[in-house]
Amino acid sequence: MGESRHQLFQQFTANQWAGFRKGVEKEGLRVDRNGFIAQTPHPRSLGSALTHPRITTDYSEALLELITPVFDTTRGMLDSLRDTHRFVQCNLGDEVFWAADDQPGEKSDNRAGSSSKGGKPSARNDRHKGADSGQKGAMAGALAQALASARKDGR
Repeated sequence: MGESRHQLFQQFTANQWAGFRKGVEKEGLRVDRNGFIAQTPHPRSLGSALTHPRITTDYSEALLELITPVFDTTRGMLDSLRDTHRFVQCNLGDEVFWAADDQPGEKSDNRAGSSSKGGKPSARNDRHKGADSGQKGAMAGALAQALASARKDGR
């Protein structure tokens, strides 16, 4: 049991995924500098959410989906996902791509905003209340501010 999750994942991908073609979809929320779900439209710098082959939205303008092509190797798939994730983060301005499976903060009316794709309903996540969500919001806000500062400094 002394192996890390990373080591176990590396063993699994090396042994169990050989010979399989694979692709991945990764979802995450655009979060503003205060740690709340972004209320802005889909950024133009990411291309069209309706036609981009690797970056789209799900049921909300703020809920991004990163999509890899299908690969014969796990390394190729993971490299593609990493590159797309980096591109997204570098093109969000003061926002952050929050890749966790829950929203970082809470606000009385913190809706993810309707997607312009097919009239799907707005998202609302009421699961997280109290200090835990406040801590997540503070962390997301601090990350957004640090990334914005790094971009201004040219890092």
